[in-house]
Order: sequence, then C-alpha cells, then structure tokens
Amino acid sequence: MFRNLNRLKWKWMILASVGCLLTSINTLAQIPIQNPRITPSQTIQLQLGNATARLNRIETAFNRIERQNVFAVGDSEEISQATLEYAQAMKAALDNALQNAQTLANSQGTQGSITPLDTFEKAEKANQPRLEQLEQRANNIDNRIKAGAIRVDRRAIERLSVAERRELFDSLQAPARQIYLQNQPDLFKSVSTAPQKELKSVNETSATYQSFLPENTRITAANYAGIVVSDMVQNLSDTLIPPAYAAVAGPCVALAIAKNWSALAACVVNAGSQATSIYNQFVSCWNGASGWLKWLKRARCLVTLIVKLG
Repeated sequence: MFRNLNRLKWKWMILASVGCLLTSINTLAQIPIQNPRITPSQTIQLQLGNATARLNRIETAFNRIERQNVFAVGDSEEISQATLEYAQAMKAALDNALQNAQTLANSQGTQGSITPLDTFEKAEKANQPRLEQLEQRANNIDNRIKAGAIRVDRRAIERLSVAERRELFDSLQAPARQIYLQNQPDLFKSVSTAPQKELKSVNETSATYQSFLPENTRITAANYAGIVVSDMVQNLSDTLIPPAYAAVAGPCVALAIAKNWSALAACVVNAGSQATSIYNQFVSCWNGASGWLKWLKRARCLVTLIVKLG
C-alpha cells in the first residue's frame, strides 16, 4: 500500500513539474522580441558598404576583361549599371548623413549626430584614388581594344546597332580593322564601306534626378529648380575638371564640434544645395552617354561625382 502511495506521489510531482515548464514556455513566447536598434553610425556604414560592393563589381569586370583579353557581351551593361548603383548608394548615404546633421542643429545638440557626415566625408576621400585608378584602367582597356590587343566578342558586336558598330570600327587602328574584316566580315563589311552617318542618340532613363536636400529647409521650389537646371549643360568633355570649391560636407563637421548650431544648420542647407547640383550633373552625364563607348563615358561621370562630393 505504501509502495502505491509513493508511486502516486511521484506521478503528481512529475505532472506538476511539466505543468510549470509549459507555463514558463508559454510566458516566454508571449514576450515580444525586440530587434537591436541600429545606430546612425551603423546605418551609414551599411550604405557605404553597398557603394563599395558596386566598386568591387566594376573592378571584377575590368579584371575579367584584362585577364581574358576579351570584351564580352554584357560587360558594357555591367559596368554602366554598377556606376549608376554606386552613385545611388552614395546619394543615400549623404542624404542620411545630412538628415542627421540637420537634426543635430535643430535640436541644439540633443538629438542627431555629426558622425555619419564625418564618416561619409572620409569614405569619399578614401574612394577617390580607387575611382581614379578605375578610370585609368577603363582608358587603357579602350586603347587596347583600338589596337586589337583586346578583341570585342562576336556576340557583343551583334548586339550593337549599326551606328554603334560603325563607331567601334572607326575607332580601331588599321591593323585591328583588318582583323575584324577578315574574321567577322558579315558584321563589318557594310559599315566599312557605307557613307558616314550621324550616330543616333541613346537616352536611358534608369537614372533619375535626386535631391540631397534635407526636409523642412527654407529653400524655395524656384531656387531648387535653379540649382538643378544651372549645371545641366555640362559637356562630357568637361567631366574630369575638378571643382573650384572645397568638399561640400566637410566644413559642417567642424561647426558641429564647435556647437555652432545656427551655422551648422546653414552649412547643411548649403551642402545639400551643392550636392543636389553635383548629383544631377552625374545623372545628366550618365543619361547623355551613348554609343559604343558609353561604358567608358559613364566611368568618367562617376569619377566626376566622387571628385566633387569628396
């Protein structure tokens, strides 16, 4: 009898323990899981990381071209798209940095942070030599194509319009022309003998004009339109001229350190205005690139952006 009582006692103890465990699990399941808050510094690092990934794509494409001595189908599109996405990623980073700086100024230092703007400025300056090297490599690839040291893949040529094919053929040196005429006569015979025609203009709309301007600034719509339109006439031949003004974001950092909030607010508005103009110049340059060499022209547009924003 005592043995049966002990067994019953142990059963109730086990059931009670299981009940407590299930209750605890149910309670824990009802507690909401809070994601860790991402700081402004972490956000800017993520955005700059996205930009760096695009530079890696351009370098990977150049490495493949230089290693294989072949400009393959898709290389032009890959390089063009990566330049656009790099500029967009940097736009997002600068926009975020200016928003944080504006919040810092408006709150008299109680909210916001100048760290994202400082981080952006340092990243731009660090990337400038890398982009200038990419431009040099692009020019070198172009020269080697003209000399015939790097050949353009047949499938890539087939995708070119007649006008673009003529542009490619006319850019080649005499020995390289003979190689293409001998190896791919069906692709070049017509453009080598037909009368010269004006190249058609190709306008892509993948890039759109953007604004770095923080919200709630006092810049009017008319002033903004003037900022955007005033620099739209820049020619591709002028894209490598360095700007006469200093870095657009750098001066704001010192004002934040000095806690000069009114001057910081004005600096942010000025930086946003200049950055808007610069980015829209890039978009105009990118959209204006056409023909066989648009990938090279767009690489130059990107160098202009980094030089001016840095």
